[in-house]
Amino acid sequence: MYLHPPVLHALNGRSLYAPNRSRFKLFKVHFLNTIVSLKTTTLIFSLNQKGFYSLNQNTIVVGENKLRGKYIFLATGSKPRKLNIPGAKYITTSEEFMEAEKLPERIIFIGGGHISLEFAHIARRAGSDVTILHRSEHLLKSFDSDMANLLIKASEAIGIKILTNRQVISIEKKADNFLVSTEFKSKTKSETQSFRVDMVVHGAGRVPDT
Repeated sequence: MYLHPPVLHALNGRSLYAPNRSRFKLFKVHFLNTIVSLKTTTLIFSLNQKGFYSLNQNTIVVGENKLRGKYIFLATGSKPRKLNIPGAKYITTSEEFMEAEKLPERIIFIGGGHISLEFAHIARRAGSDVTILHRSEHLLKSFDSDMANLLIKASEAIGIKILTNRQVISIEKKADNFLVSTEFKSKTKSETQSFRVDMVVHGAGRVPDT
């Protein structure tokens, strides 16, 4: 069964707001708290639902609701990968970044994946001074290298600073800003470099929220 992109987007989202629910009626979708069932394909989608258990291979129980289907898909969502560095508590998550009412003057993104690149463009076009710190040599490793290089060039062209081989080793709170320290390693030397910024954003990958 083909699902229209907005439906796919909503099913994969972390929450479903009331205004979005009307469009699901076109696809015979009904809601049980955060459980979404597609009767037409006997697929059951669970969005961050806790307290459910499996009755058998074709049935799950959620509260007082017993849901059956030929195929059952549990979508637990994801969360930012834990960064074991001093000062990690000062890092802004991607969710918090999207909820920010105003972006500060200087922003650092940790990690060179698609989350950092996407939000870096938003921040830069909003007027912020943006730097991406990536721990290895190549950004967007899981993407086609030619397309990744085009995006990197386009990013640098609008003023996004991209620094590779920069492992973030600590974040310190300094009055009304942060001091981000990195370690740069090459074949011949190793040195530390620090950056003073107003926001540090986590773009170093996500893990399943299990």
